[in-house]
Amino acid sequence: MKFFYKRRREQGFLYVLPVLVIVFFILVFPLIYNVYLSFHQSDLYSIDLSFVGLRNYYDLVRDSGFLNAFQNTLIWTFWSVFFQVLLGLVAAILLQRISYGKRIFQILIMLPWIVPGIAAAASWRWLYHPDFGIINYLMSLLGYDPVIWLGDPNLALPAVIVVNIWKMYPFAMLIVLARLQAIPSSIYEAAEIDGGNSLQIFLRITLPMIRGVLSILTLLLTIWSFNAFTFIYAMTGGGPARSSEILGLRIYRDALENMLFGKAAAEAIFLFIIILAFSVVYLHYTYDWEEGV
Repeated sequence: MKFFYKRRREQGFLYVLPVLVIVFFILVFPLIYNVYLSFHQSDLYSIDLSFVGLRNYYDLVRDSGFLNAFQNTLIWTFWSVFFQVLLGLVAAILLQRISYGKRIFQILIMLPWIVPGIAAAASWRWLYHPDFGIINYLMSLLGYDPVIWLGDPNLALPAVIVVNIWKMYPFAMLIVLARLQAIPSSIYEAAEIDGGNSLQIFLRITLPMIRGVLSILTLLLTIWSFNAFTFIYAMTGGGPARSSEILGLRIYRDALENMLFGKAAAEAIFLFIIILAFSVVYLHYTYDWEEGV
């Protein structure tokens, strides 16, 4: 009997072996090679890799352009995730309360998430256009002067953050709404019988029951925001004067425009470590908080 089960396990391993090989070459090997490349100097003009140790990482902390991109990434990630989760939560609660036309409103809210990123970026570039954009046109009706949204160093990054929030908050709404619909209505009925008002029901029933979903959703959106590229690249290109450049765009430029592969690899590993460290710490404190409540 033991021989039979052992043979079954060996056969099971053989079945998943092709998938493991594919995962290794798609995920594991590029990561290992990227770490190896980050310790070497490599560019378009050198055939051989020259080992430089930690110099690429040392140069990063002295590079004002990299530090600026890192700061922009933190700003981009914080405000994007904050409003994506907040608007997604509000939209989910409102949809949960609607009894007529819920499916129609849900489809309309999901449209931004369905639109391809590059198409959304092109549309918002026209909306932000200083001369022909509808946003400036509406402002002119109110008596305000035109604003160069994507050409002002102080407004370019916030303007793209708005687009990122608009694009991703429907996903947050969908996840939260699915969890809300799984909460038994009898719990709310019992709370109303006990005299609980809407705020008390939300704080003491709804929020604790969706807290786990909100934690995972926040982590997922944070990882996506750290790795963002499309909107910044398509709408501002990191400008003006690199005021909206984030790490994803900087890695792309160093690797594929400047051909500084070693430096780009070090930047990518730095970003990977930041995301990994944040995920570990976030999950640790989230788990402890939920266990303590």
